[in-house]
Amino acid sequence: MTDRPRLLRPTVAVGLAVLAVVLLVVLWATRPYGPLALPPPSGGHPVPNPTGTGPDATGSGDPAAASAAAATVSGTHTARPSASRASSLPAPAALTAAYATVGGAGPLGLTGYRGRLTISNPGPVTVTGWTVTVNLPSGATVTAANGAGFSQRGRTATFRPATGAESVPGHGSVEFTFDVASVLTDAPTDCAIDNHPCG
Repeated sequence: MTDRPRLLRPTVAVGLAVLAVVLLVVLWATRPYGPLALPPPSGGHPVPNPTGTGPDATGSGDPAAASAAAATVSGTHTARPSASRASSLPAPAALTAAYATVGGAGPLGLTGYRGRLTISNPGPVTVTGWTVTVNLPSGATVTAANGAGFSQRGRTATFRPATGAESVPGHGSVEFTFDVASVLTDAPTDCAIDNHPCG
């Protein structure tokens, strides 16, 4: 009967050793910083990651963006011209027009004439679209036009660009001719382009 306690002592010692090993393994595997990780310094400030190197960074690799970010961090900012200022263009100039009689119609040119209107753009920007009006002598009618479409109401004839000829280039000009049937060869009067006098 005296040998039984002596046999229990080694078994208890082995059990305690196994339990201690299991506890150490459990504590090691569940440490908050993971295997081989050092705890963060206490009371210190975290060290910032360089741009694009953090675990949630989406760095673009753009040197200009990195430079802008560095300037923002250091409290400086380099001014750049705005896109609207860089792309601004001068306003289109008002078109001008000039009339000339370039020929007669019928025998000895007594039954009508051909007129020519030259439309000029004094500015650098192309202007698209125009309207020219002229007053004809009483009884005169426009019978044809080359380079423009036309309509007539009373003495007033209205001309607009033909399809494909709407644009007047900067510092350039376009022209069209028109035929007038009339017993008088008087030139048109009161020429206007886009509601302001020709010339």
